[in-house]
Amino acid sequence: ILRSLRDKTADTIVKNLVQIFSDFVYPRVIQSVKGLELNSMTVKLLAESTGIDHRLTTPYCCIYEYTNLIKNEIKAM
Repeated sequence: ILRSLRDKTADTIVKNLVQIFSDFVYPRVIQSVKGLELNSMTVKLLAESTGIDHRLTTPYCCIYEYTNLIKNEIKAM
């Protein structure tokens, strides 16, 4: 499901999630990275009030940064 959002604040994200869940079905689990938007009190309240298990994962971007660091070191040799 793709939707354009006017911003990425927690309130906007929660409103869109509720709309998507209402159109389809409320999930048992939401998994997201530890970003500020999805780690807010608003998202926590949504998860608690609907019985959704909100799981936070470690960011994947760190692998890219490490890979780029290694590539730059190799180029410098």
